[in-house]
Amino acid sequence: MLIPAGAVFLAEKLRDKITDINVLKRITSIPILGVVRLSTHEGALVTVEKPNSPVTEEYRNIRANLRFFAPDTESEVIMVTSSVGTEGKTFTAMNLACVLASGGSKTVLVGLDLRKPRIVGDFGLSNELGCSNFLSGNADLDEVILPSGESGNLSVVPAGPVPPNPSELIISDRMDQMIEGLKKRFDKVVIDTPPVGLVSDGLIISKYAAVTLFIVRYGVTRKHHIKHIEELYEKGQLSRLAIIFNAVRPRRSGYGYGTGYGYGYGYGYGSEYGKYFDDDSESEGSWLNKLKPTRKK
Repeated sequence: MLIPAGAVFLAEKLRDKITDINVLKRITSIPILGVVRLSTHEGALVTVEKPNSPVTEEYRNIRANLRFFAPDTESEVIMVTSSVGTEGKTFTAMNLACVLASGGSKTVLVGLDLRKPRIVGDFGLSNELGCSNFLSGNADLDEVILPSGESGNLSVVPAGPVPPNPSELIISDRMDQMIEGLKKRFDKVVIDTPPVGLVSDGLIISKYAAVTLFIVRYGVTRKHHIKHIEELYEKGQLSRLAIIFNAVRPRRSGYGYGTGYGYGYGYGYGSEYGKYFDDDSESEGSWLNKLKPTRKK
């Protein structure tokens, strides 16, 4: 009995990647604002293309939780970042902006990851004009604000052509002008930033944010990444920081996401998703899938 128990304990100690929300809660004091399951939908704009899916409802839950997390911000600037570039920060920024717009808020999605612009492809927009053009003084603000084509309430400011000096553009006076101009035009400003674990741009941008959402991806984000962001949190370098646990996979036991969602500012539906949603692409833990034979690898 002691040997397998010891093996499990040792394996947990050696496992560096976050795969359990309870482990995440144990190693950080940062509040967890929401949990989003792994999407199997091919497109990135799940909340638009699959409005009745569990993933979309989880983003609606995050939208509701934001109202409790930051109730006193009139024109809210929400920054979305991560430690590395594969944790889903752009996916989160896009879908959060979409649900904010569908909820009635006039919203703009801003691509401030000037080194790796990504948001335009999913919206079918051109990246010829964007943040880099405005910040370098080569375009007016209204020129770089584009309709998303998905919602009348949603606009997009692409990153623009990749500049040779992204950090210098972000610390310029034009950056202040851009954020203030967007706050006057929109109710919500959602900013997709570079990963704070790789470059300093995200920390510079954070001074404009009313809320910072840090994306932790299941099976990708490492524990030392959490320790780094915890240090920034304790030093007050990131404004109103909260975590979104992203791309979470259900466990084979059928219980799914650890011992529950643990939103911190809301309630999860747990195993009841199948009763409320008509999209089966994300319902990996449904009773139907439990009847399917599992192939051994």
